[in-house]
Amino acid sequence: MKNTPAPIPDGVLLVDKPEGCTSFEVVKKIKTWVAPLKVGHTGTLDPMATGLLPLCLGEATKLIQFISDAPKRYRARVRLGTSTDTYDRHGRETSHSPVPDLDDETILECLGYFTGDIQQVPPMFSALRHHGKRMYELAREGIEVERRPRTVNISRLELIDRDPGWLELDVICSVGTYIRSLAADLAVRLGTVGHLAALTRLETDGWKLEAAYHLDEIQKNRLPEAVIPLESVLERFERVNVDDHTGRRLQQGQHLTSAELKSLGLATGGNRKTVWFRPTAGRPLILAELEEDQELRMDIKRVLLPVQ
Repeated sequence: MKNTPAPIPDGVLLVDKPEGCTSFEVVKKIKTWVAPLKVGHTGTLDPMATGLLPLCLGEATKLIQFISDAPKRYRARVRLGTSTDTYDRHGRETSHSPVPDLDDETILECLGYFTGDIQQVPPMFSALRHHGKRMYELAREGIEVERRPRTVNISRLELIDRDPGWLELDVICSVGTYIRSLAADLAVRLGTVGHLAALTRLETDGWKLEAAYHLDEIQKNRLPEAVIPLESVLERFERVNVDDHTGRRLQQGQHLTSAELKSLGLATGGNRKTVWFRPTAGRPLILAELEEDQELRMDIKRVLLPVQ
């Protein structure tokens, strides 16, 4: 008798993206294995980049906007002495410059300059839009447009290793940071030019690369065990246990009163916070945002109906 394959649960699949493919191509491949479940990612990686790419499956796709704004950690290699139009090693070389004799003190001072909140100009070869058109499409046509600097945060920028021609860096940064731009700007600050030679995402959204699966490891019959269950994904938010009657009310969009919320032990301390409600039966799971001034109020953000 043929065994019935285990159902693929809603949740997050951690993929170790190989070099040379786009994040969209990874999503497309996984879609063929998990259909009809939806698949979405929490932040793209350039084709040159490798490393951690969390994919949300099924009901977890409703959580993407709530889990994709966490800081990202990377291992980056910066090649000094040569610049490219894409700011990475796959671009066309645009200039060469001698690399000065750098000591550790000079490099560390430079890294400190780029630590914290900084202004960064996005590269032309990016997916940002200009008048409805992707900027990388304009760049391929030889068109360059003015890009406004954006505030990004780099909370860690540490030197791991170096040689006269390159730097190996450990970077923790906010969403929207272009490591390619950082590499080019860093090289200029050091008195030369440069580009990003290699990039690996090590950590994002609380998940680490060590827990990710290579694409060639992921087979359809292994997916159920590889997926991080939906409730485990939600554990980053405060959990509130409720009875099934309350769960049905929330599913229907009925907000709990301030008194009901306080009876569940909820308070915000005057700040906004996100919580999730779990009925006794486990369905549905409700993500809500709480805020408090004169009274405690809730705003239902997502109703999740995980497969059982």
